[in-house]
Parts: sequence; C-alpha cells; structure tokens
Amino acid sequence: MSFLLPALILGCAQDTLSTTSSSTASEDAPWTTEEMNTSRILVQRRDGILENIRFQNLELPILRSMDRLDIHEIEVPEGLSTQEVVQALLDSGEYNFVEPVLTRSLPEYNSMEFTGDPMRAPNDPFLSFQTNMTIVQGTELTNTGSGVVVAVIDTGVAVGGADTPVNMLTGYDFVNSDTNAADDQGHGTHVAGTIAQATNNGVGAMGLSPDVSIMPLKVLDANGEGFSSDTVLALEYALENGADVVNLSLGSNTASTAEETAINELLAAGIAVVAANGNDGITNNGVLYPAAYSGVVSVSATNMDGTLASYSNAGPETDFAAPGGELNEDLNNDGYGDGILQ
Repeated sequence: MSFLLPALILGCAQDTLSTTSSSTASEDAPWTTEEMNTSRILVQRRDGILENIRFQNLELPILRSMDRLDIHEIEVPEGLSTQEVVQALLDSGEYNFVEPVLTRSLPEYNSMEFTGDPMRAPNDPFLSFQTNMTIVQGTELTNTGSGVVVAVIDTGVAVGGADTPVNMLTGYDFVNSDTNAADDQGHGTHVAGTIAQATNNGVGAMGLSPDVSIMPLKVLDANGEGFSSDTVLALEYALENGADVVNLSLGSNTASTAEETAINELLAAGIAVVAANGNDGITNNGVLYPAAYSGVVSVSATNMDGTLASYSNAGPETDFAAPGGELNEDLNNDGYGDGILQ
C-alpha cells in the first residue's frame, strides 16, 4: 500500500561536527509528569561505581545499562517520588547528570491511501507522482548509497513486500526487547522507503538511495510513542554496529542530557545524525529535540513550491528544509494532494 504522507524527508549529511554538552537537562527544563516515566531515571555517575547509586541508603536497582556510554537506567522503587530522587542525586554532586526517562513520540501527521494510475512504465510506475524526488534531483543522483548504513530509529521497518528496501540489516526492537524490528505503526517503513525503497524494479515508487543498507531500530510502539531511554539504547546500538547515518523522525520539546550525550558520541565518531524539526507549525524557536541539539542536522518540511509547510516547525537550529507537501494542496496539478508518495 502506498501513502501520501506530509512527513519530513530526511537525507544524509556530508559533514558532522563534534559537540559537548554545556549543561544538564535538569538545569535547562523542569519536567512535568506528562513528559516523564515516573518509575525510571537515567544516570551517569562521576566515579562509575554502580553500587553507589543510592537514595537515602537504599541501593536503586539497575534495569538496563548502556556500557559504551556509561549511562544506566534505574528503577525508582514504588512509593518514592521520582522528582525527589532526581533532585537528591543531583544535590549529592556524585553524578554527571540525573534525569527522568522522558517521553518521545512521532510528530503529528496525516496520511491517505494512494490510488492513482501508473503513468510511467516499466520502471517505478508511480515515479511521476513523486514530485519531491524531482525537487531534490533524486533521479539524477549517481551515488546510490552503496556501502552506506542508515539506522532508522523509529517505529520499525516492515519488510517482505515487492518494493521494500533491498538491503535490510538485522536491527533491534527496544520496545519488545527482541531482534524483530517489525513496524506495527507504518511511519518507520515510510521513512526507510524514502531513503532506500527498491528502485528501477518496475514496482511502486523509487527511493532516494536504493543501495543504502537500512538498520531498523524500533523505539516507538504501535501508537508512535516511546521513551528517551530506548532512544539512547538505539543510538548506542547504531554507534556499535556500523551506522554511517542515523535518522530520528521523532521528538519532544524537552531536552535529555542522556540523549545528547549519546548523540555527541556518534558525532565524535563521524556518524551523521539527522532529525525532524517537528510538525506543530511552530516557526519561532519550534525545533524539537533531538533536532535542536548542536551538531544534529535538523530538517523542516516545505511545500512543493519551496515555501515552509504550514505544519512544519522551524527555528535557528534548522539546517535544511526538504519536501513534505500539503495533502490539501495540489500545486503540481497531478490530481492528488501534495504529500510524499512512498
């Protein structure tokens, strides 16, 4: 099934800058209960001694460890206030950072089934409806991404169809803790298809870089919702398993020091990190995290005429804008709304 989807189209960056965190998320933003998982926190001790993660002489249990990053997900025992535990650990001076596990989600978007008639055969018969590929000169690219690994940190990626990405690597499902990173929502598959859908095969639509290898990393559930701890785990996985580019079409308006720490490790390793600015229509300082972190390639969405899409976020952190379209417009006069066919 093909969809018209006004989503951010994220590509690959040529150069990446290393950055350092200037402050902890706890200093930058207070957390509300709606923004956090009230039973888990993320910590990084200064001395690295895990037995010292204590609150009022109570040793706090470690749920998961990101050993490469020296970040640990800690359970807050029932009956304790997460905010009080976070503040007490911060006040101890023994931690580089302490923060709640924060919520992460897909940007709001609309989709519709595409039922247009093929107009170009035999190869990629729906290419004529992919105006976005013409705008970014996708049909003129000579480098098709061979040897490049793109980690798609999203809802997973569906495979097995006649027009899915050809080069799929083993990934991981951090929501269900297994190696089957199948997509039960659809967004991650759309993103992976935009990057590397099978091309010149006489079926469906084209992808921008069809020889790219996709590493599917599922951190969002069937509702498009998840937590910063899973995003950090996925970033560590990408770092340790050969990703060249990481794509994050998810976000929140709340910063995470753990997330930024992981991203800085990827940037220092020469891995490009690309993220969506968000779809809330906020153009004044509207860039969400992780797109707002320094060094991340942040991307806004445009209409088919090159102007900023009405739903797209923007702000001073924005690096690129690329076609996202508007389903209620038909600026290219093909008889269909100007979403992204993929």
